[in-house]
Amino acid sequence: MMGILYEKRPLKRPRLGPPDVYPQELKQKEDELSLTNVKHGFMATTTQLTDESGTGRNYNVTAAKVGAYFNAILAKKEELATMPDTGRKRQQINPKDNFWPVTARTKNGIEAWFKDLSGSKPLVTLAKKAPNFNKKEEIFMMLCEYQVPMLRAAWFIKLSSAYTVAVSEAKIKKRQLPDPTTEVISRFILKLASSIAKGHIQITIESR
Repeated sequence: MMGILYEKRPLKRPRLGPPDVYPQELKQKEDELSLTNVKHGFMATTTQLTDESGTGRNYNVTAAKVGAYFNAILAKKEELATMPDTGRKRQQINPKDNFWPVTARTKNGIEAWFKDLSGSKPLVTLAKKAPNFNKKEEIFMMLCEYQVPMLRAAWFIKLSSAYTVAVSEAKIKKRQLPDPTTEVISRFILKLASSIAKGHIQITIESR
């Protein structure tokens, strides 16, 4: 019970003490019985922060420096906003280079292939004659029916998904080339915005 009641423990100890309790020291100013502490109580002295609040009047910052700094920001923004070069065409994926042709779906052939998949036949050999299914549900039904191990079943699911993605990408028509006028108009708008900003800054400087 005494271990729980921290207030009954002595305060002056060499270690910090329990958490969330202000650590006590042997020679701390709070315990000094001076005339000021007895009469007015202990007053903690805090260090004054010079930069906690201030003003910019003491700094020599002209409008020209502010304008130059703002123009540098606009130039960097224009550099980052420049559209990348889209002239390079995206490399087309040829499924013939990555996948073997799908074999004819016969019941005996599919049964023999899934028996080999559930066994210990190398996956490299099985990948050359992997069957293809139109419905995803059929894949899971066949895997459960032949009790294919989890790792080999995951391999076959990934193989079927990759083949489906490659075939669908091959069927998509080639995209049209990007219109060059879009890039020209974007650059013109950026230059126009920067020139307007520069003119606004110059007018502000002259008015002052």
